[in-house]
Amino acid sequence: MKAKGGTRITRAIRAANRAGRAAFIPFATAGYPDAATSLDVAVALIDAGADVLEIGLPYSDPLADGATIQHASSVALANGATLDDSIALIARIHEARPKTPLVTMGYCNQVLGGKDGASVLQRLADAGVSGFILADITPDESEALEAEAAAVGIGLIYLVAPTTTADRLPYVAKRSQGFLYAVSLAGVTGARTSLPPGVKKFLRTVQAVSPVPVAIG
Repeated sequence: MKAKGGTRITRAIRAANRAGRAAFIPFATAGYPDAATSLDVAVALIDAGADVLEIGLPYSDPLADGATIQHASSVALANGATLDDSIALIARIHEARPKTPLVTMGYCNQVLGGKDGASVLQRLADAGVSGFILADITPDESEALEAEAAAVGIGLIYLVAPTTTADRLPYVAKRSQGFLYAVSLAGVTGARTSLPPGVKKFLRTVQAVSPVPVAIG
């Protein structure tokens, strides 16, 4: 089942491509450095040309986030940020700039909470979320969650990496909605002065099998 949110994300990226440029998908951590400033940052990123805005849900045990996002999450959590706060912030961002698709980035524990995830997904959808990147889940494990997300209009976005095998790439790409997240290197996120020499070849390989746009990160 294709989620309407996933379709909305794809359309935004394709529109940027038709304009002759790559889509701009910046990242901001909800609640960093504080709730009020976080809203200002998100709106400023959209006004600066974001085609899609990715919003990180602060989490204490990130899987592959580097020092910058770890720090931002730690500061937000230390200031008392909660999942409820993040959802409320997302709703305010959506209200301020409703035309820009919002994608949340988080982890399974934040969604499932010992249950099926339907409640959190519904709240995120009501707040204006179009897509969700869950960093610690694969398509093999997420069929039920994917259906729950699609039922409320949220597309689950999956990740592939340079270590993803050639026979697995089409499977993951087919399941991803909105876009397919291509991890550019084997390592944690963070600022770089350059990308690995093989990243262009990797990107072309992924694009060749993906029915949705590919975002490199």
